[in-house]
Amino acid sequence: MSVKRRTEDVKEVKVNPSDEISLSVIIGNGHIGSSTVKFRFTSDILGQGEIKDLPIGKGSAIAGKTLRVATRVLIASPNKKIIITHDLKNAVPSEFVYRDEVSDNHDVFTLVADYFFTL
Repeated sequence: MSVKRRTEDVKEVKVNPSDEISLSVIIGNGHIGSSTVKFRFTSDILGQGEIKDLPIGKGSAIAGKTLRVATRVLIASPNKKIIITHDLKNAVPSEFVYRDEVSDNHDVFTLVADYFFTL
């Protein structure tokens, strides 16, 4: 079993000051995993485990902040291809799809993605 780590460049996301932003993390291809969500430079964890419609905050409150989403996937099927989708409701763009592949079944894949919110 090996561990593969992928760190994405920071992505800029536009939000409306009055909109509530939420996050869902979808792990595809029959794999299992979990995520940890927090704002960078803070120790407060917003969510851990399965992330579905996790409230991130009002646009005016999160503008200028960077959200970090770390997702760890255990390759639990013969399919070694990985698809992770981050769905940010009420943000533009709202969907980020990450595709990757590991060498062997039972490998572990970690994706770290940062989103900087602007008005």
